[in-house]
Amino acid sequence: MKRTGRILALVLALAMLFSVTVFADWTVYGGNDNHNSVVTEAPTSTSPTVKEINLLNSGSGWDGVDNVPVMSTIGSTTYAFVMYDGHAAGATLARINCNNVIAGTETSAYNLKINDSKTFQLATPLLTKGTAADGSGDAIYVASTSAAERLAALNDDAWTVSGGSKSGSNAVVPTSTTNTTVTLQQTGVDFNSDDTLRLSLGVYLGTSSAARANVKVRAYINGTKLNVINNSTSTTTAVDEVVFTMSDAPTEDTTNNNGYYHYYNVNLADTTGLTLSSNSTVKFEVEIVSVNSSVSGLKIQDPSVLRNGGSIARITNLYTTPTLDGTFQPTVNGATLKVTQQINTPITTDGTYIYYGSWSGNSAGHYYQTKISDGTTKVFTPDAYGFYWAGAVSDGTNVYFGGDNGMLYWRSIDAFDTTGGYYDLKLEESKADNVRSSIMLDDGYLYFTSQGGFVWCCLFDPGYNQLAVEWVLDIGVKSTSTPTKVGNRLYVGVYPGFNNGALFCVNTLTQEFDEVIPYNASVNNQMPIQSSIVVKGDGTGTDYLYFNTNSGSGAGVCYKFDGTTGTQVWTTDADTYALGGMAIDNGYAVFGNDYNHLYVVHDPA
Repeated sequence: MKRTGRILALVLALAMLFSVTVFADWTVYGGNDNHNSVVTEAPTSTSPTVKEINLLNSGSGWDGVDNVPVMSTIGSTTYAFVMYDGHAAGATLARINCNNVIAGTETSAYNLKINDSKTFQLATPLLTKGTAADGSGDAIYVASTSAAERLAALNDDAWTVSGGSKSGSNAVVPTSTTNTTVTLQQTGVDFNSDDTLRLSLGVYLGTSSAARANVKVRAYINGTKLNVINNSTSTTTAVDEVVFTMSDAPTEDTTNNNGYYHYYNVNLADTTGLTLSSNSTVKFEVEIVSVNSSVSGLKIQDPSVLRNGGSIARITNLYTTPTLDGTFQPTVNGATLKVTQQINTPITTDGTYIYYGSWSGNSAGHYYQTKISDGTTKVFTPDAYGFYWAGAVSDGTNVYFGGDNGMLYWRSIDAFDTTGGYYDLKLEESKADNVRSSIMLDDGYLYFTSQGGFVWCCLFDPGYNQLAVEWVLDIGVKSTSTPTKVGNRLYVGVYPGFNNGALFCVNTLTQEFDEVIPYNASVNNQMPIQSSIVVKGDGTGTDYLYFNTNSGSGAGVCYKFDGTTGTQVWTTDADTYALGGMAIDNGYAVFGNDYNHLYVVHDPA
């Protein structure tokens, strides 16, 4: 732990830096504009009512609900809205009536198709409230990431295959399963120079969960081996090949004959030395070193290159027939905004503008400020690095957000594109790593985590017009969790990978922490926590803590913590990866997972 001790009394005295207010509706990431996930009503029974709704095309293990719902209570009826990947149905916004779900009278969601995209939707929407009691003036802003397929089906003549033979439109059967390299190559692929690319394929191992294989996968464009970020692991380190070993358990795909797969699912990390053109050649190499006796019918399936982009839309008529508002269109200098990267951050607001960021591997991303009233947009582009899960917060004068490679940025609200600065957190901790939490604001202090295993407390000094570190705490394990503060307690989740994790409570006065859920695999196996912790309590007695676990048996969980001991109150049944975290409004807790299962939890009537 390192403490710098920079106390800026002037900052604390400024009226623009305000304390957290708890609102009834859950309209934005963290439940309020300061992103401090504190609620007054939540399910605390040891046996709450738990209901599950299957969204469109449920059951896939790749992606589904990967962000946090937003919620609103109209009269006595509580609604939840969630943006998700509906797979064949495209990017979709679902609306559910939580009252009816708990009562058992609503078993499906109202779904509004946003576009045809079939990829991860990581950006939490924003719900803005109008003045009408019936909610007729409410609106939702969604960011969708689209992924257009660049490659033809395998049975197309554009593909050549060596080391195996084509089997239908989407599979290649290797000639051998020992010391064999299968090469799949397609020519004449149309890329743009500013494309953000995601690559994928599946290695089918059969129908046995015991199937294991040593496999290496590499990809090339125009003869250049690609540096990629492996989305199937928790690491963000670029690699030039993805390796699966005998110790790596395959993923079961319940939508495809319950088959078991190793999935090559990566983002292009570095375009250095790479030329993208309208007549490019794409090549995959799948090196099969060895397999065990449980592998049967090994196939290489669905090699894909997807071109990522993003868009912002507004939805109105939320409680009647939700409708895409065609009048809302972000523009830059009078031209329609073109986003050629993934929009992966929550949409946040200062009341006048919305803010969101994009990510493209290790190249420069963008952060956007769009005026709600007319769509005019200003863009900030750093020299390098992008923005992933890094939601912005406003103090009324500036906007603050984190970025990859340990960067903390500030931008002037009035001159977002031209005025601002940054603080390189590596000056304090050389292993700070990416900031992939949103920024939480409380009493002028900016709280966040970084993946190097640190919790940060920073301030903006208006006198010197710069950011400063008040304190930083080394918690020893990776975190993307946006901190939640009640009293002097600061709650964060941690995860070393997808097998175990922990929940810590940091004392903001002493910068020491307690393990609410110990970092011990024998205690908390299958409990990696990447989400924010929603808290019911004031930090002086017993606090109730709500979170999701992002593992193959992920669930929604409630713990209580009395300042000394953490005790489980309830948990939903084990299901699958639940990344985004819970939203809670009017006593209803809502979350989703990669299978497109949406859960609603409420105390018994």
